[in-house]
Amino acid sequence: LPPEFKRRFNLGTFFFYFPDEQERQAIWDIYRKKYGIPEDDLISATTDKSWTGAEIESCCRLAYLMSCSLEEAATRIVPVATTAREEINALVDEATGRFLSCSHNGVFQRPAKSSAADQKERKLFN
Repeated sequence: LPPEFKRRFNLGTFFFYFPDEQERQAIWDIYRKKYGIPEDDLISATTDKSWTGAEIESCCRLAYLMSCSLEEAATRIVPVATTAREEINALVDEATGRFLSCSHNGVFQRPAKSSAADQKERKLFN
């Protein structure tokens, strides 16, 4: 942000990383309700792992408009984590240790990965 904005908006600079599992579940609940999608219409847990809230909404909206399952609608979504991988990596690098986290107290830190599935996801961002 330009210095003149930082001076006027001085309550902190926040970084919004991809929602975690709990945050994604809350987003799914909101958009399932909005589009009248049954709670038992689910997609695989790994499909939405790097999805933004906007992509979750798009999936629900597509399922509603196309009268199909969320799983089928998900095949028509390419997440920003894939399409803008390099740009996201640059933003994460810039935010790490410098901006406040919107999800957790304190300064944003790049999430640590530990499991094999998480290691595979990590490669997506590196």
